[in-house]
Amino acid sequence: MIEYLTSIFIIPCSIFVILFSEFLSRLDCRFSGRRQR
Repeated sequence: MIEYLTSIFIIPCSIFVILFSEFLSRLDCRFSGRRQR
């Protein structure tokens, strides 16, 4: 039961972390592009 709950909690968290890291990388690219120009 505990393993089932942890899997339900960990999977969406990992997906959120991946999406958030991609979002930060996009923002970083935009800011670096503005700074270079």
